[in-house]
Amino acid sequence: MKTVSDKRRIKELQSRISILTGDTPCKIHLMHITLIVESIRLFLKYSTFGDRGFNNAMDIIVSEHVMKFKNLPRAFDGFKILLITDLHIDGIPDLSSKILEKALALDFDICLLGGDYRFYNCGNTRNVCDRMKTFISSMKTKRREIAAVLGNHDEFEIAKELDSNGVKMLINENLPIIRDGAKIYLCGVDDCHYYGSDSLSESLEGVPDNAFKILLCHSPELYAKAEKSGFDLYLAGHTHGGQMCPVPGFPILIQAKIPRKLAAGEWKFKNIQGYTSTGAGSSGVPARFNCPPEIATITLEREESH
Repeated sequence: MKTVSDKRRIKELQSRISILTGDTPCKIHLMHITLIVESIRLFLKYSTFGDRGFNNAMDIIVSEHVMKFKNLPRAFDGFKILLITDLHIDGIPDLSSKILEKALALDFDICLLGGDYRFYNCGNTRNVCDRMKTFISSMKTKRREIAAVLGNHDEFEIAKELDSNGVKMLINENLPIIRDGAKIYLCGVDDCHYYGSDSLSESLEGVPDNAFKILLCHSPELYAKAEKSGFDLYLAGHTHGGQMCPVPGFPILIQAKIPRKLAAGEWKFKNIQGYTSTGAGSSGVPARFNCPPEIATITLEREESH
């Protein structure tokens, strides 16, 4: 792996040390989240809602979106992205097979994986790496490029596993995409939510200022910085759309410092458009309410000036 990956490994070590020494607010944050998760888990276990929530978490949907851009090169009119985020692939048995069933039935030009491949925040990565290897092997049968970023649940070993299985890992890097001589750029940054190892400037190295630029980031929390940096499209996950909502579209917890309108679905902030996926898997508790898991297709279209 490259130097940027080594930086992520250092960040992981620093975060573990800071939590043990109490020098980070993340310790309090994690304690609060653990308490909430365990309370929900116990409630679902001893109530009639548990089975319903689990069945909801297994009911993957495909959401389809068309997003228009005036500066999109004509060669990319109709370019289709398959976005799969927050797999948490080792959390629910057989969920990955359901996701694959939906994904392999779709036509797309590139598959983007938005991070959080593991269910838990820490622990051995062997199980998730084995499951991701199988998942990637199945996705490669579509003969489409797969690019990915890491999330706050992921560690350096997962990046190595994905990379060794043919996934283009974007850890503060960019990937030029060429079609009929025209070029757009996919930039991917490392986790900005927990590790804080993201670098927009590194991801933009060598990218022309006037190029059409897509940012893939696990969380939508860089929305303002991304807009200032001239990105056209921002693709993210992390929020799960709230995962458990009292009514559709009204999440209680999104665990990100963002306007609530950025927590799920299409959004716009000044000159940048974005899409935040509700995620394919579930985090903390294998259950969902009023917020179905999804894989999403985003079709880029050129908006002609009149």
